[in-house]
Amino acid sequence: MNSGEIFLNSYQRCRIGTEFITDFLDLFCDANPRFLDRFQEVDKKQQARMLKASLVLIQNASTTSAVRNTVRNLAVKHKDMELEISAKELDMWVDSLLATVAIYDPFYDEDVEQAWRNVLALGIEIMKENAC
Repeated sequence: MNSGEIFLNSYQRCRIGTEFITDFLDLFCDANPRFLDRFQEVDKKQQARMLKASLVLIQNASTTSAVRNTVRNLAVKHKDMELEISAKELDMWVDSLLATVAIYDPFYDEDVEQAWRNVLALGIEIMKENAC
């Protein structure tokens, strides 16, 4: 199985919803308290939809230039909103996401972690280049 298949299987096992998002945000805000205020009042269902959409975009960044441009535009939007996101914070986002995946995916192991990292790598790199 390749990284994409391992990622998709793990993604499906996680069933990303309100509980997943709550746990992810708790882990992310613990790692980066600067974002606690930003997410405290955000509707969890809306956050779940936004995270799913972000994951789909970032995951598909390697597929077409149109998707890469969409990720680039998302990064620029974050920058224009003066969110002041650093490369380290994007790494914290990935680490917090993977810590959450480890909780929700009963088959989480080093191969699953590496698959997630591989699949998200290009999209995260685009974010770093354009949001930071």
